[in-house]
Amino acid sequence: MGTGSLYARVMGDTWFRLAAPIRDLHSTASGTRAHGCLRVEHGHHRLARIIARTFPLPPPGVATRTELSVRALDDGERWQRAFGATRVDTHQSSNGIDLVERYGALEFRFRLHASEGRLVYRQREAALRLFAFRLRLPGYLAPHIEASEEAVAPRRVKIAVSITIPTIGVLIAYDGTIDVAETVA
Repeated sequence: MGTGSLYARVMGDTWFRLAAPIRDLHSTASGTRAHGCLRVEHGHHRLARIIARTFPLPPPGVATRTELSVRALDDGERWQRAFGATRVDTHQSSNGIDLVERYGALEFRFRLHASEGRLVYRQREAALRLFAFRLRLPGYLAPHIEASEEAVAPRRVKIAVSITIPTIGVLIAYDGTIDVAETVA
């Protein structure tokens, strides 16, 4: 697995340009827990609503209780998010350059950037992945994720995530603050 946290390894020296609450969220060797309330909205396109119902995406809400648990694994990290009663689990790892996040058969690759203390995720590509088979999705088919994290208080981070699909528009977007609650031993 290497030394240091997954995000520190992916970011290299730019890791230290992030505000302390963001580093705290991503730096534990064994795991992290956080909680907060997020505003969740779905896109208005008919296909966006169908996709949101087909996949286990959280329902819209202005103050959705959200829990986050991050657990370190030998090959990366397991991110478990609970938006009210809806769970969204992903696996994060690195290919040596990018942060790689898998959600079911979808794989996203991000460059992580520090900008004025904030963490900005810049999506590089999306792919379908089944076992060793990987098919990169062309831009006109690929979901696009924009995400950022900003420190707003000690141990409190404001997050913003938007997932769009070409020709459909917004699939889901959520934003709000989370409090880093504890380090998991």
